[in-house]
Amino acid sequence: MTNTNKCWNGNFLLIVLGNFVSRMGTIIFDIALSWWLVDVTGSARYIGYILAASLLPVAVLSPISGVFSDRWNKKYILIISDFLSGIFSICVSIMAFLNMMNIPLLILFSFLLGTCSSLFKPTIKSIIPRLVDKSSLIKANSIFATISHTTKMVGPLAGGALIALPSIGVPGTLAFNGLSFIFSAISEIFIKYKAKQSSSKKSKIISSLKQGFGYVNSNKIIKNLLIVASLSNIFLASLVILLPLYIKLILKEPVRFYSFTLAAGAIGGIIISILFIIAKNIKPTLKLITLTITLTGIMLSLASLSPIFKPLLLIFIFLIGLLSTAFNTLYYSYVQAIVDKDLQGRVFSIIYMIATISIPVSYLVFGFLGDYILKLVFFYSGIGIILCSLPLFFIKNLANEINSLSANSNF
Repeated sequence: MTNTNKCWNGNFLLIVLGNFVSRMGTIIFDIALSWWLVDVTGSARYIGYILAASLLPVAVLSPISGVFSDRWNKKYILIISDFLSGIFSICVSIMAFLNMMNIPLLILFSFLLGTCSSLFKPTIKSIIPRLVDKSSLIKANSIFATISHTTKMVGPLAGGALIALPSIGVPGTLAFNGLSFIFSAISEIFIKYKAKQSSSKKSKIISSLKQGFGYVNSNKIIKNLLIVASLSNIFLASLVILLPLYIKLILKEPVRFYSFTLAAGAIGGIIISILFIIAKNIKPTLKLITLTITLTGIMLSLASLSPIFKPLLLIFIFLIGLLSTAFNTLYYSYVQAIVDKDLQGRVFSIIYMIATISIPVSYLVFGFLGDYILKLVFFYSGIGIILCSLPLFFIKNLANEINSLSANSNF
């Protein structure tokens, strides 16, 4: 293993650079693909089919992907998944260039891209503790959070600009994603990383799979965190589906206000990520994790006061973006710190699987309830998050956790 004393070592920077470029490419790709589908078919339902095809592997195959992540060389998994994603994306761009709208083929490529993603996500989370030491985990995860929020803000603007250029258009914009993945794969080749022999290689895949689920089920802290995060995600996702409706029908504001609101949430996420990067001696304790998710629920409930003074929504969404990003960063860092490195691929794959499943559940529930309780939906969602966080207050070793972590000189 290479030097991990600093967060800003060369290996970690290569991961960051590749991830930034590929994430930007993915957002631009999604915009271009959606635009092409609507432009050619005039129907939005095909977007739903393709989105479902990309999410299905993450929801279904993630546990098996986690087993492979723990058994195989993580560097090679990142390279292969990025390279294949690049090839599949370029194939879609060729279809657009030839004006060949074939929905079943697009669904197939979306499924293949989702399969690569199901391998990539748990692997990149589980390789971070092997590239930086425990004291730098929060900084490392904050850097990735900054990338995520930045690309979400810049990506749509870049995608729209590229599509509008006659010399690039939809085919060139789709190809950009393929090239971004290949760039990421090339950058990962230069990572100096030696994989240690994993004990899971000696067991069968089914046994390794059971071991991952068994670990999560037997570890009270991890299990409670997973339950709280998953249920909270269902309530928090109500923002995604109902925020535009809330702004239009309740606040009676134009789409520009909606854009400002989304930007406020992203800015909140970027600010807390930067603070985590520059701060010293912040530890991902269970108390801090519990505090951030509880405050997220409180801010979401208070957002229901925005009809009284509309700018309040911008303030509360900013705080929700800040707090939810803090929660995710601390949550991932905590798991990376306490879970055995040979099990992290499987544990993170279970986290991603349940998180992915919770999204359509939220869309179905709040898509239905939105017609009846739109004015107070954020109040009820916030209360739901607060109630979900209650189990964390009753974990027996919560009170002594900071002392035990402080006693660990590596953390």
